[in-house]
Amino acid sequence: MRQVSLTPADAIYVAFARRALHLTERAQENLRTLRTELTGLIRLTAPVSWGQRVLGPLLPAFLAQHPGLEIEFLLADRLMDLADERIDLALRMSAFTPPDLVSIPLTRLDWVICATPSCLAGTTVRKEPAVPAQHPCLN
Repeated sequence: MRQVSLTPADAIYVAFARRALHLTERAQENLRTLRTELTGLIRLTAPVSWGQRVLGPLLPAFLAQHPGLEIEFLLADRLMDLADERIDLALRMSAFTPPDLVSIPLTRLDWVICATPSCLAGTTVRKEPAVPAQHPCLN
C-alpha cells in the first residue's frame, strides 16, 4: 500500500496557510462589524429652529441605537465654512449648493406666507407668492 506524507517544508507551508486562512477569516469578521456599527464623532449642523423642533428630538433614539457614535450638534442660521469648522454633515434649507460641496435633497419644503388681518388692511391680497416691496415683512 502506498502512503503519501508531507515533507518538512510542506508541513511548514500548511501551518502558514492555516494561519493565513484564520487571519483572513478574522479580518472579514472585523470588517463586517465595522460595516454594521457606527462609531466615532460626527460634527452636525442644522438651522436653529428646525434643529430644535425636528432633529433634536430624534437624536436621543438614534444615539441609543448607535452607542459607539458621538454627535456634536451645532445649531446655527449663519453660513459656515464647513471645511474650516470641521463640519461633517450640514443640513440646510436651500435651493443653492456651493460648487465645492455635495448636496442630497432630503425632502421638499412648502413655504406659506402668513399675515394678520390688520397687516393686510388696505392692501390687495395676492394669490401668487409675490410680496410687494413696500409691504413690511420678516425674511
